[in-house]
Parts: sequence; structure tokens; C-alpha cells
Amino acid sequence: MKKTISDLLKILDIPSPDPEDARRRRLLNIMLLASAASAVVLLMVLLITAPLGLIREEGQIVLLGVSIGVTLLGVGIIYLVNRFVSGQLAGILFLLLLIGIAAFSDTPEQVVDGRGLLVFVIPIVVASFILKPWTSFAAAGLSSIVIAVMGILMTPDPMPNVPAVLSFFLLALASWISARNLLQAQKNVQKDLEEKTILLKEIHHRVKNSLQIVASLLNLQSRKIKDDRVLDLFYQSRDRVKMMASVYEELYQSESFARINFKEYLKDVMDYMYQTSDIKDRVALDLNVEDVEIGLNNAIPVALILNELLTNSIKHAFPNNREGKIEICFKKTENGTFQLIYRDSGIGLPKHIDFEKAETLGLHLIKNLAHQIEGQARLEQNEWTAFKIKFKGYGYAE
Repeated sequence: MKKTISDLLKILDIPSPDPEDARRRRLLNIMLLASAASAVVLLMVLLITAPLGLIREEGQIVLLGVSIGVTLLGVGIIYLVNRFVSGQLAGILFLLLLIGIAAFSDTPEQVVDGRGLLVFVIPIVVASFILKPWTSFAAAGLSSIVIAVMGILMTPDPMPNVPAVLSFFLLALASWISARNLLQAQKNVQKDLEEKTILLKEIHHRVKNSLQIVASLLNLQSRKIKDDRVLDLFYQSRDRVKMMASVYEELYQSESFARINFKEYLKDVMDYMYQTSDIKDRVALDLNVEDVEIGLNNAIPVALILNELLTNSIKHAFPNNREGKIEICFKKTENGTFQLIYRDSGIGLPKHIDFEKAETLGLHLIKNLAHQIEGQARLEQNEWTAFKIKFKGYGYAE
């Protein structure tokens, strides 16, 4: 069901550098879809009622059939014009189609001075929202001209319906005011959105800079440390801070400030860690990552988890020039959750270490970070040492 709705939205949406133009063209496509659906429903009613003799006038059946055919053909042509040529031209053609349908929706007498007049309300109201606000007056004027011509040529009493014409222009005025207010509200929202986007971008930039400063301070402080064990702890802390800074850097450069393309991010970050390590000539790195987006709340924990795992593999999994392979698999499952699988063909964890009860900082971080993203880390050891984490992420739906 969700896929069907998504495919339908793709058909309705038309990419455009102008957001307002894209909105109007999408609205026109929705109206075209509604018009086509109405024509199909009317055709079904005609096919059911005509054989039963409920429509007694043969001419009326022919008129309805022609109207349905013209509507469907017109909707198809206008959709193609809207998608591939011009939204404004498509809007004008749609208004002409609506006025034409209104003119032949009933007998000439009823159109000129009866219930058929109500049908002309549709193009007058629609004009302001699929074209410019002032076009409601053009639609009202054109509708009035059509009624006057029909009254003169097709009815015995050519007297124009003055109240109807006046009501058309009053309706056009109301549509113009409504469309103008909507347009101004949209401009205000767009302006606020642009300001907040700039502010959010600046926040991400400053957070990234602050984290980089912290990493630099740790690096400077480490120069005075002589104890190798303490020095290693400083380097680990520095690398974790750098990993968090890299997420904000990716957010700063992305179009969205709530999520990042995790495939591109992992390709850059993991490859950099691998290329700067001393195992790159004897251990292969295989990244099998789907092109998925992940939210900020998940990106930092997952990045830190991968930092811990890859750092551990580089330092401990391949001693004495041992050769092997590291694989990272990240994908989105059918129900919308994410699955991360990290494994290497190294020597594995010592047998006396129980992953669930381990208190080493690295393993403790992996477990806690997995819980933070509503997931659970599992360790599997056979020929490979594999960590598997499944968690809910950006866009998850129950």
C-alpha cells in the first residue's frame, strides 16, 4: 500500500527549480486525476443505466459519451503538457477544458439561466490556485462571454443573466483574495524555513569545529604523556571525537540536516581509517552498504560502534603480519529496520572474554551504543568474528 502511494506521488510530482511552480503543477496533476476519475465513474454509470432504459433520450447518451471521451482525452493531453512542456500552458488548457465542459453540461437554457450556471464556479475558483491569483477574474470574464454567446445563439431569449455574471466576479474576487493570502503565507513559511536552514547549518558547523578543537587539544596533550597505555587511551578518545565531528561534517554538507547518506559517509570514513592503518597491504576491506539514509540520532552511535570495531580489528585481530579480510554490511530490512554486520577473519576475541559481561571500554561502548539506538549487539565467533546489530532508524514505521 505504501509503495502504491509512493509511486502515485512520483507520478503527480514534477521536479522544478521554483517551489511555487512545482506546487502549482502538482496541484494541477491532482485535479487532472480527480477529473479522470470522475469521468470514469460517469462512464460506468452510463454503461449501467443506458441498457436499463433509465436514460430515455438518445441524444443525451451521445452527448454524455462525447463529454466523457473529450474529458479523458483532454486530461491526458494536459498532463503531458504539464509534465514535459509548461505548467502555465497546462493550467490555461485545463481552465478552457473546464469551461467547455461547463458549457455543455446541460441544455443551453439551463446553462444560460439555470442550474448549469453552478458548474462555472469550478474554473473560476480553480484558476487562482493553478495559475496566478488574478486569473480568477479572467475565468469569470470568459465564463460570462460563453454564457452570453450561448444565450444569443442557442436560446430564444437572449437576455443575459446579469445576477449570475455579477456573482461570477464576486466569486473571482473572493478567490483572488484567498489565493493571495495563501501565496503570502507560503512565502512567509519559505522565508522562515530558509532562515532556520541557515541557522541549523551554522549550528552543525560550529559543533563540528568545537569537536575538532577538542580532538586537537587531546592530540596536543598526548605529546606530554610518556606512559604508552595512557597515550593509547588519549588516542582512542581523540579518534572517537573525530568520528563524531565527521558526522556533523557530513550533515553540514548534505541537503538535509536531519539525516545523512550513510553509504557515502561510511565509504569516506572507513576507507580513511583503513588506508591510514598498517594493515592495508595484507588485510582487505569490503564495504557492502546499501544507499540508505540514517538520522542524526542513529548516525553518531553507529559511527562510534564502527570506529570501535575497526580500531579493534586494526590493533588486535591481525598480529604477526597475519592476512585476512574485514567486511562491513549495512542494509535496510523489509520492515524498515536497519541491520549492521561487522566481521573480520582475524584471531577473534580471547575465549575467556564474555561479550555480555565484558567491562573493557570498547566492548562496553558497543553494547551501550546499541541499546541507545534501540538495538542489541550480538557476537558470533566461528571462522569469522562477527558483530550483528539490528535497530530502528530514520523513517521506521511499525
